[in-house]
Amino acid sequence: MGAIQDISHMPPPNTQKPLPLHLAASAAPNSNFFKGVQWSPDGTFLLTCNDDAVLRVFSNVLGTGPDLGEAPPPPLGIPGGEAVYDYAWFPGTAAGDPASCCFASTGRGHPVHLWDACSGALRCSYVIHDAADAPTAAHSLSFAPDGGQLAAGLDRGIHLFDTARPGHASRRLPTHARGGEGQPGIVAALAHSPFDPGWLAAGTTGGAAGLYDARAPEALCLLQGCAGAGVNALRWSADGNFLYVGSRGRGGGVACWDVRGGAVPYVIPRAPAGAAPHQRMQFDVEPAGRHLAAGGCDGAVRWYDLRDGSQADACFVAGDTINGVSIHPALPLLATASGHRRFPLCPSSSSSEEEGEGGDEPGPASDRSLDLAEAPALGLGEQGGQRERSPLGLARCSQGDDPAHGCNVLRVWLLESQPFDLYSERSGSEHGEAKM
Repeated sequence: MGAIQDISHMPPPNTQKPLPLHLAASAAPNSNFFKGVQWSPDGTFLLTCNDDAVLRVFSNVLGTGPDLGEAPPPPLGIPGGEAVYDYAWFPGTAAGDPASCCFASTGRGHPVHLWDACSGALRCSYVIHDAADAPTAAHSLSFAPDGGQLAAGLDRGIHLFDTARPGHASRRLPTHARGGEGQPGIVAALAHSPFDPGWLAAGTTGGAAGLYDARAPEALCLLQGCAGAGVNALRWSADGNFLYVGSRGRGGGVACWDVRGGAVPYVIPRAPAGAAPHQRMQFDVEPAGRHLAAGGCDGAVRWYDLRDGSQADACFVAGDTINGVSIHPALPLLATASGHRRFPLCPSSSSSEEEGEGGDEPGPASDRSLDLAEAPALGLGEQGGQRERSPLGLARCSQGDDPAHGCNVLRVWLLESQPFDLYSERSGSEHGEAKM
């Protein structure tokens, strides 16, 4: 807790003082929804992507001044191509070293690009060729913990790049053989082990997760038969002994995979029950490794105890699908992004007549929408609603408040009280051995 206590400008726990937070929202609920959010490794930047295929870098999210009263600067927008598939921060990103502030992205019809997070300039590209020697796009990205290797997932294979050598030079790691062995489908999720830069986890649209050694030609072990319609999110535990495998579609959830023995102690079901999202739903593990935060289709963030997978708390933070969840690496802050694709329906004659009588009056969604460029800074409690204390520290607002009903929004939340220590010393022995 020392790192948090030294931050003098942060409000003390359990106070009602609003923290000026940067809120970004699209102009209408179906116009430009967010596709996830990621804190930079040093917690200085927030990286998001929207349906307009623009990567946005938010810097100095908490604002400036002694009371954090000044609004943060507008985000830096970087066009990502036709459609952005994935993005990943360089592990060594530190605001004090501008040369280290960069991230990689991949999108339809484009090679893997490395972008400068401060200026938005393109630093270099990593090009992948298919069997016909034609350039092809990667679907997932992951940096090794030391930043020396960049992995890119494709159909039935992973390409490994030396980060210091951009261009065409890469080594292919096959994930599926012609005989039917391995992981079928596109590699839609990648995650390097936090303790061994050579260990790499991969999840495919065929519904399997695999563990690979970048120094070996084949998979170390496979987790077959993941529920849902394919794996699209992976996250390692703080101690590196467990891999959390997120699957999409009906029946999907987050499976806890013990990579030491291959067992699956529990599966966290998708919430709410019956939800079948086909978009990528992020989840995150807090730094101490005790809890997992995941978004839901009902606008709630749920916290799960990683010792047994039980739900520890839930809190409504938006009126739309929470597809992005990211916990700050050093401060008690949670970033959430919401939204999903909507298809407008043609109005019927009866509805047109109703609109003619009173259709000029905006609906609830229009009342709550804000322009992305003119989004104000909002704080917890500013709406004057009833606040309900959350056992796990997320400032909870009633459903009558705007924070619980906004659509297509990016928000940062202050974890006000901490019954469990989010940033205590990591203790891997407490993760699963106590109850598994």
